[in-house]
Amino acid sequence: MKEFLNTKIDKIRINGTGFFLCAMSYIYISIIIFLIGWTKYIISIPVSIILIIAIYKYYKKYKKNLENVEPIYIDIKMLIALCITLFILSWILGWTGFARQAGDYIKHNSVLSDLTNNTWPVYYENNGESSMLTYYLGQYIMPAFIGKIFSSANLSLFFNGIWAAFGLLLATLGIFKVTKANTTSKQIIALCISLFFSTCVILSQALGKIFIKDIPISAGEWFMYNDEFRLQYSSNMTLLRWVFPQCIVPWITFSILYDNKFDIEHYVILCLPMLFYSSFSFVGMIIFLFVMAIIYTIKNKDIKLVLKKIFSLSNVIVGLTLGGVLLLYFLGNLLVPKPDNIGLQLVEYSGTNILVYICFIISFLPYTIVLFKENKNNAFYWIATVLLLVLPFFKMGLNNDLCMRASIIPLFVYTILTIKTLINEKSKIYTIALLVILVIGSISSIAEFYISLGNMSLEFIVGKTKYTLEEYANRNLNIPDDEKYNYYTYDLDSSIFYKFLVKEQINE
Repeated sequence: MKEFLNTKIDKIRINGTGFFLCAMSYIYISIIIFLIGWTKYIISIPVSIILIIAIYKYYKKYKKNLENVEPIYIDIKMLIALCITLFILSWILGWTGFARQAGDYIKHNSVLSDLTNNTWPVYYENNGESSMLTYYLGQYIMPAFIGKIFSSANLSLFFNGIWAAFGLLLATLGIFKVTKANTTSKQIIALCISLFFSTCVILSQALGKIFIKDIPISAGEWFMYNDEFRLQYSSNMTLLRWVFPQCIVPWITFSILYDNKFDIEHYVILCLPMLFYSSFSFVGMIIFLFVMAIIYTIKNKDIKLVLKKIFSLSNVIVGLTLGGVLLLYFLGNLLVPKPDNIGLQLVEYSGTNILVYICFIISFLPYTIVLFKENKNNAFYWIATVLLLVLPFFKMGLNNDLCMRASIIPLFVYTILTIKTLINEKSKIYTIALLVILVIGSISSIAEFYISLGNMSLEFIVGKTKYTLEEYANRNLNIPDDEKYNYYTYDLDSSIFYKFLVKEQINE
């Protein structure tokens, strides 16, 4: 005992079971709170038990996968410095409420405030229109739960930053894990690239200015924004500044999947929660899982084995229980009749419009070319590249959120591959080429960070304003379509989730 107390801990392993348990706990604690807060106990308790058992089964497989894996450590001083850095970043980006925030925070703050101040499920009554809050609530649940305990929306907004910073810490450690950044210098490089990685959108803008004429050149993220085309592949800094609830858990999830890509029998328990955190990211992830299952089939030449893994007890039970609850929850929103302009559409690049597509994809093609040498046999590289080439042909949401958010996972793959190449590449030519591309791409990320840096404050700005989504919860309002359709289930009596699963209906 004395020897144990005198032991000096100077390093922590980041590719062991500890990371897995922390990551899965972070992902699932909000899921379980949601189940208990929204659904009847006869549903929430059995489903929560099933989830815990499935996580334990996956934990055993994950532990077995580590038997021949070389440990990767982070120095305790580096870990402390990393925690401080990410907390400061959460302050600068406005997560804690101590800074002027990006435009999307009206939504974030409103969701948090309503989750804190209203009973669960959250219902709205607006001029005779009844509705239920239906949104990707995963990242908001835990901060709102803390705020609800202490009856303080301001506390939930502040804890939101702490909780998101912890999630970003796990995502960063996951990046260190998959890139095998096993020294402090490599970890610093990995951190900087992770935060400031971006496609070369300014290069696309410059080419667009030459060939299309009406493209503005700026440090902004949009390549094209008009009624016909709305194209953006968001930088990591933009994701963190504007839509952090939709990127943190997908990053954590993929960092687990990367080294365990053929654990098909546990795909559902690992990846299904993404649907509750970022539905469009989930769409991107599904493509990766589907292709990996095909590759596994080709490698093993045993379709029966693959089918056995796909329809494993864990996949089937978790899919039917948690998957069923989440599907019915979101269907209440998806089945509401909506204007065509926010539905799924195909984008045509005919005639001279083909230049729009070509200029846009040039924003990421420099990475594709430089990364090819080291990754030509890497399936993740090819899946990510094809997705980035195909996504511009689809449009969904008023601002084409499908293109912006389904690209989160493929761009994260590019982030990982860029880090791995840079910290391991022996050729000076490839290193210099990659650094030049990173510098060009980082212009938009630095611009986003600079805007936030200029808005830092010691004053709790957010707490002075009352936020709520209730004022938009009516289909007859003369407001943008995304504001009155993105967050609600209307026609409650037609919703299976509302009629049979919710703990408490609106008039009870």
